[in-house]
Amino acid sequence: MGTSTSSKGSPSRVLFDPPWISDIVQKIAPEVAVAEMPVAISPAARFGGARRRLSKYLHSGQQTSLKSSFARYVRQGLCGSARAVSRFRIPIAASVAIWSAFQDILNREEAENGEEDWIAKILASENKLIVLEEILVEHVVPDGGTVDEESCRRSIAFAFSEFERENPDVDILNNNEAAVITIIELFLTHEIFNRYVLDMGQRLERMDISEMPRREKEIMGYIRAALSVKLREGVRNGHRRYTRKEMSAVMINVMRETFEVFEEEEND
Repeated sequence: MGTSTSSKGSPSRVLFDPPWISDIVQKIAPEVAVAEMPVAISPAARFGGARRRLSKYLHSGQQTSLKSSFARYVRQGLCGSARAVSRFRIPIAASVAIWSAFQDILNREEAENGEEDWIAKILASENKLIVLEEILVEHVVPDGGTVDEESCRRSIAFAFSEFERENPDVDILNNNEAAVITIIELFLTHEIFNRYVLDMGQRLERMDISEMPRREKEIMGYIRAALSVKLREGVRNGHRRYTRKEMSAVMINVMRETFEVFEEEEND
């Protein structure tokens, strides 16, 4: 799925939100205004419950254990949906930037801050989807060298690859906003998956390698199912052109409600 499982997991007794998050959000989409959380140090063993339930799921394949892992992950590991949204400000900002870039493309407008007509470059290319992905990665998330930025870049690439696999005959540049929403859905699904796997440490790496793709697909499917409902509820009017500020509010609410779904699904 494009992420590494070799990490030992996020440590305890560190700041919940790395100090670089605000600076990156300002570069990508300064309109993202998540309620500021008090500076706090993460508690010891905060991911223990989520990791134990993930191990149980990986062994048994029971969805109840996976749901319980996510419930503990949000409630204990991220200390609730509000702080989870704060931690995911960079993917939220990237989603707003992706939406805005697509609106410019769909309306054949110049990019506001671009030094070159990157939209014309996309439209003139023979393989528009590949060029669009490459340009959008650089346009939305210039590589600043942090783990979060690199994760976003991989997730954008994943979203385009998966969209093309699922919709081989769809011309995304001549489609309506539904295609753009699907790209954002895939992007955010991969971002949540990336962070979850990183925080869980080496649990996936320890399982039978032949089983890993199936379990990864199931985890991604669970994330996407919850996110998709909230995203499509949040963007109800497919023909409306949201401002960046309005889309920021939509995406913050979508992520908050998605984490609330995870938080509430405790089963064991």
